[in-house]
Formats: sequence, structure tokens, C-alpha cells
Amino acid sequence: MRLTTDLYLAGAAAWLPPAISAKQVAANGGYTEDELNVNGIVCAPEGSDSPPAMAARAAATALSRSGVAVSEVALVLHAYSHHQGQAFWSPASFVQRSVGATAACAINVGQMSNSGMAAVELALPYLAARPGSAALVTTADRFCAPSFDRWTADLGIVYGDGAAALVLSASAGFARVLSMRTWTEASLEQLHRGNVAFSDHPGEVAVDVRRTKTDYVTEVGLPSVIERSSAGVKSVVEGALADAGRSMDDMAVVVLPNLGRHVIAAQYLGHLGLVPERTLMDWGAHTGHLGGGDQLAAVARLVEAKRVSAGQHVLLVGAGGGFSWSAAVVEVLNVPEWPEQTAMPALPADV
Repeated sequence: MRLTTDLYLAGAAAWLPPAISAKQVAANGGYTEDELNVNGIVCAPEGSDSPPAMAARAAATALSRSGVAVSEVALVLHAYSHHQGQAFWSPASFVQRSVGATAACAINVGQMSNSGMAAVELALPYLAARPGSAALVTTADRFCAPSFDRWTADLGIVYGDGAAALVLSASAGFARVLSMRTWTEASLEQLHRGNVAFSDHPGEVAVDVRRTKTDYVTEVGLPSVIERSSAGVKSVVEGALADAGRSMDDMAVVVLPNLGRHVIAAQYLGHLGLVPERTLMDWGAHTGHLGGGDQLAAVARLVEAKRVSAGQHVLLVGAGGGFSWSAAVVEVLNVPEWPEQTAMPALPADV
């Protein structure tokens, strides 16, 4: 959709625990040397805090950077893809209470790795209907044993712990959202289900996405999966660019999901005509895949590291199991001074 009212990114931040070395994990037998070399992920943040607690920290920083009073926040959307620390509760309400957004409506968004982008799109029309209001979008995940092995649970992806937050405003900000598109392809939902039987309780069996993907690809064939996945990516990217009246050549940076190097090359670079230097792949090699938080954390990274300047355009691209893809075109109006580096974890000694 092309936005008919001005909506802005007013603040952004991440909260990432210290990273652990992929080389060290491989040396200890928890990750193969072949995967280390092919994926190109050199480390991944590993934390012990609950995801909503990390989200609350990122949210507090994003709000402080935004200039938006917490009383102006009309909507809190918390996005995630994995267990949030309790079996039966609302993590969005925890974030809402933690930041003091008592007048807001708090909603959880569970669109897996596309949950952060899905939450942003849900917030846009909400704010357009409420001039002067703001929305807080948070994402957080922790991928820990015994339910999840960040190094081996999936094919070509290493998962990192952490949170990200974005403050959207109907009044002002450092960047303006020009357009956003989402496309869904429910025929691919079995990629993350495979032929595994439904269970009665969460966490009964460790997450094994390699198995579910292999089950489904064996049934339908890899070309079928690639064709539908490529169509989804192209649909949202081409649509968002057209809605914004821009071309790929106009994009100073294209933010992609933080996946392994070969997966990004196969699913995104070739289809979109990109080279790694136009992306944040160098940054993603130090964070791994932050669940639904890659794109929100990337916004903070772009500003904190001064990777963009006023007048430039950024394309945000997300994808998540189910399956869904989202893309947004953002125009940078100014680059705030955010000296704190929230979007880069403390790195291990060998990185």
C-alpha cells in the first residue's frame, strides 16, 4: 500500500546480550566446520533473560530516543516467534506495563520471523486513523536448550537472542514510511510443520526445522518451494517500490533477513539483483537471525553506525513461516545522534 498520510519512524533500539563464537562452538562439536564456512555467521548473541524483559529494555531506549511521550503511545505490538518465558500469558502486556504505556492497546503478533514487519504494517493504519498518536513495536526471542539449538535447529540459519523496538509516530520522526506490502502463501505452512504429529503441550520435543523442511521438500520437490518463495519476495519488493514511486537503484541499503550467507544468496541476492555490499549482511554475520527482530534492529544499526544519510532510501524486507513476506520503503529525513551501540552485541575475543 502507498501511504496517504505521513507516518514516521521516531525512535529505534535493540538489546542484544554478548555473543558467543561460532568457531568455539564448532571446536566443541556443537556446529560443523562446513556449516561455519558456508553460513558465514561468526557469532551469535546468547542471553539468559526472558524475551519480554529484553523487549522492555529495547523499548525504553527507543522511546527515549524518539521524543515521543509515553502518554502518546496508543498501541503496543509485541512480536515473536518462540517461547516467551511463560506458558499462558500476554507478553505484550508485560512490555506495556514495563514502559508505562497504560493508555495503549497491547496486542501480540506471532507471525514467526516476519512478525516484526507484520506488526509495523498493522500499526500503520491504526496510527493513520489517530492523528498525533504513536505506536511501540517490540520484538524479542530467546533460542535456548533444551527446546531449541540455535546452531543446528534449522538449515542455513543460526539464531541469535535479543530484542528490538521501533517507535512509529503520526507526527514526526527521523524517517518517513513511504509504502509497505505483505504477501502470504499458506501452501508453504508445512515447511515448519512437516509430517510431525500435533502435540498436547509446548516444548515436548525440541524444535527441528531441518526435519520439517526436509519432510515437505521431499513431498513437493525443491523447485516448487523455490518458485513460490521467489514469487513472494518479488511480489512485495516490486509492489512496495512501485507504491513508493522508487526503483531498486534508488535504495541506498536493502535490509534482508539475517540468514546464512548461502541462503541469502539463493533466496534474495540473485532474485533482487543485489550484491552483499548493498545489504547489512556484514552486520548480520555478528547477530545471527533475531527471529522477528532483524529489520527493527537493522533500523537502529543503520542510524547508530551512520550507514545512511538524509535523503537516502532504505528497503526493509522480511519473511516468516506461514508463509509471509513484507517489504517497506523508508525515506531518511535526518540521522539522529545515537552514540550508544545497541544493535551490535559484545563480540567474543576471536571475532
